[in-house]
Amino acid sequence: MGHTRRRTRTRRTGGVGQPRKCPDSLSADKAYSSKANRAALRARKIEAVIPERTDQKANRVRKGSSGGRPPVFDPDRYRRRNQVERGFGRRKQ
Repeated sequence: MGHTRRRTRTRRTGGVGQPRKCPDSLSADKAYSSKANRAALRARKIEAVIPERTDQKANRVRKGSSGGRPPVFDPDRYRRRNQVERGFGRRKQ
């Protein structure tokens, strides 16, 4: 995976210093919950707010203790992402 230059700028809290170009977290739907996507975000120290797919849960549980821990997921942050997405959908209508 090649590194691309980020053009998005986020204001720093407090308003002092250069704008940040890397987000603190990324919210996405279940389609983006693969191990590879999560690993790429983790490598860049970006928190993933992505729900785990049902088949991934079942495979992890089936493996027992060698299946690992479930990924961290914050349902409140995901709910806010969904509200924004629905708002954009209504706006497009």
